[in-house]
Amino acid sequence: MLYNYYYILTFIVLTVIFIYSRLFDVLLLYFNYRLYCYKKIRRPYRIILVRHGESQGNVDKTISARLPDSQLNLTDTGIEQARNAGKQLKEIIKDKTVYVYLSPYKRSKRTYEAIS
Repeated sequence: MLYNYYYILTFIVLTVIFIYSRLFDVLLLYFNYRLYCYKKIRRPYRIILVRHGESQGNVDKTISARLPDSQLNLTDTGIEQARNAGKQLKEIIKDKTVYVYLSPYKRSKRTYEAIS
């Protein structure tokens, strides 16, 4: 009699382990998929670096003695360069979402304004 209970109990335990292991596998697959989707969303599609256009410091090497580096502005050529870069970027980016990081320097801000 005890012998039969042993087999029944073993069968029940193995069945429960099998069910929970399958459930664990399914849960593991689900959470791996969710993590993959989350990483895919958070990952940038493309990173584009743009340098500022021609600045006063590029034209006049002595201007840095009179003005701080952060206050140097773009020249007319630099503004035109930024506009051209903006046209090229528009062709690349099209209607995708864009995040912009720029420095607080004047030439960087002016380049951003001309690009957009």
